[in-house]
Amino acid sequence: MSSNWCSKIPNNTPINAISIPGTHDAAAWTHYSGGYSSTPGTWAQRKSILEQLNLGVRVLDLRVGYASNNWFLGVTSFIGMYHGPVYLDLTLQSVLTDVKDWLAQYPKEFVILIFQQQGKPGQRDVAAGVLKMVQDTFQKAFYRFNPAQGQWQTVGRLRGKVLVMARLRSTVSGFCDVRSWVTAGDNTDGVVIEAGNNLRIFLQDRYKGLSGEGGFKSKEEDNKKKFTRVKAAAANKVLNVLAPQLLRINHMSYSNLRYQPWQLGEGMNTLLRNSRLAVKGVLMLDDACYAQL
Repeated sequence: MSSNWCSKIPNNTPINAISIPGTHDAAAWTHYSGGYSSTPGTWAQRKSILEQLNLGVRVLDLRVGYASNNWFLGVTSFIGMYHGPVYLDLTLQSVLTDVKDWLAQYPKEFVILIFQQQGKPGQRDVAAGVLKMVQDTFQKAFYRFNPAQGQWQTVGRLRGKVLVMARLRSTVSGFCDVRSWVTAGDNTDGVVIEAGNNLRIFLQDRYKGLSGEGGFKSKEEDNKKKFTRVKAAAANKVLNVLAPQLLRINHMSYSNLRYQPWQLGEGMNTLLRNSRLAVKGVLMLDDACYAQL
């Protein structure tokens, strides 16, 4: 892939008819500095958000929650990036600004953002704050999703823009509402979820239950188990949903408690590359490095 691969796709091509690389827990990245790699099960990527975009990634899975620059007093709250309860020392505003600046440089590309609330327990709903930041940051580059639309949008209509999906606590105007992901789509080999009045997503997100008790089997063995799910989901013939209305989101990511997610992703992406598997829709990766895209 490249930093401008979408520019070569005809304008009238629907986004669900192409293969789109995405990153699972996109903000959970490390360059092996500051001791980040020692936090168990946290670090999903080895490339920054900008590096991921330059490598061809067009879908960013962003976990957000309220944080504070003074934990002792609990004041000056802002929206930060999380992986589960772990704060990633990164603000949502910095991520959005990076995406905005990158799109200004590559106006024939598009980016899909998928938001989920995580972070410390007991937080208030972050949805309104996320909407305001997206609106203020992108302005006219924010594609306002219409829940009544009858098919997935084309590449041409999305060029230079961000499309936002949200599995947040409440509905957000202009975001594609995929809150049914939280229940019907949690840890599934394949399920159809709603994405508006007519649109649907076929989701594979089997992230747990592949490893033995406590996650102590080898990553190679677990990788093969997970990849069978990826292949089956890619080949699944979804009934009762018209092709223009269906977007596939297929996760390569899963949990094995002995390893960082990028360490599993390294092997998973090698399996994908060697298989030459054709996957339409979004393929969510850990360790989205150049060799794997």
